[in-house]
Amino acid sequence: MAKSTFNIAELDKTQIQTRNFRELSTGSWNNETISAKNKHLIAVAIAQATNCQHCLLHHAKAAQQDGASFDEIAEISYLTGAYNIAGDSLLALDANLYLDEDKSGISKYYISPKALTYVNQQLDAIFVAREIKILALFGIAKYKGNRALADHLLTLAHKNGVDENRITEALLVVDILSSGIVYSNNQDIYQYLYARS
Repeated sequence: MAKSTFNIAELDKTQIQTRNFRELSTGSWNNETISAKNKHLIAVAIAQATNCQHCLLHHAKAAQQDGASFDEIAEISYLTGAYNIAGDSLLALDANLYLDEDKSGISKYYISPKALTYVNQQLDAIFVAREIKILALFGIAKYKGNRALADHLLTLAHKNGVDENRITEALLVVDILSSGIVYSNNQDIYQYLYARS
């Protein structure tokens, strides 16, 4: 008995939910008030938070194709680690993306001095601009449902001169990545259900 050929791309085209996702995503990665490179860098940070390997690799490659260096991709990736360690203590971030142990009462958030140093190192804008890091942190906070932190990061964005158009574009990136994890998982479902038949 001959095994039938299965094409995920063809099945994907027949799914209304996939079409809706593609409509959300299509055209959203162009250079606008945020460059395509920086949108993909923001997406890399959010993909780290969503644990979507397909999304992470796709957006890292897209960022690289749009001119991002490995240093930029690594720096934005580790920003998610800093978020994971710091959690709600990021509510004490100042406009320069710095957590001061004396001013923020870090000990109540259970961060060791060594981890605090690490978090501040990751928050420092070496290869990735501060405003892109703020927008990436904002995206992670939105994805994780941390409204208070998202609001605080919006305040910091405004203090750093980030206009509403850039904020809106960053919101779209996080919305795409929030649904992108489902899109990615559905590719695996299709493969599991149909390719094995």
